[in-house]
Amino acid sequence: MWRFLLRHLWLKMTDLVVSYTSRLTFAGNEFIQVATQIPTGRHHVIPLPVFGEWSVARILFHMVWYQTNVIWPLISNWGEQDTLSVDADDEAKAWQASQQAVPTLIVMLEDIHGKIVRHVGTLTVDQLAEEGRTPWGQVQLGWVLLHLHQILLEYTSTLLSMVLYWDQYLAMQKQIRLEQRDKNEPGWVPTQDTPSNE
Repeated sequence: MWRFLLRHLWLKMTDLVVSYTSRLTFAGNEFIQVATQIPTGRHHVIPLPVFGEWSVARILFHMVWYQTNVIWPLISNWGEQDTLSVDADDEAKAWQASQQAVPTLIVMLEDIHGKIVRHVGTLTVDQLAEEGRTPWGQVQLGWVLLHLHQILLEYTSTLLSMVLYWDQYLAMQKQIRLEQRDKNEPGWVPTQDTPSNE
């Protein structure tokens, strides 16, 4: 009976680690799969405002930079360092200096995200519950991992909207401009179209 209870307790505890690992694996794979669906001609194009302010390449760069410079240092040295300082200007400067192609960024993301997932798989339930100082205050390590999961889902949603609706928004904008022109509405100015299917 004791052996059964201990095994059951051990399985429940390892289920939590497996849950974090599975979530991060799935979210990372989904993000990359959606990013690869966007046509090459749109990789560095600033999207229509409805899709945010960053190009696909910029979003990918952000995920690589964020996981490399924020998440990995936090989780790999949990509890052993002072609060990590995050400076958005550092990321912006790094982006301006790099301007990498999407395929390169995908490989870089697969590397760092895989490293994070493998590390999470080595953690214990007790480690997930340990609190540490972070840019978001005093939180548990599990919170940091859920934060990464949330960010991956958020940007996956943004990229998926680009995949599904970019052409429809362009067509809708074109129709609106044509209607404004036909009605001679004040303020009508021809605008430059964003590439549609390159």
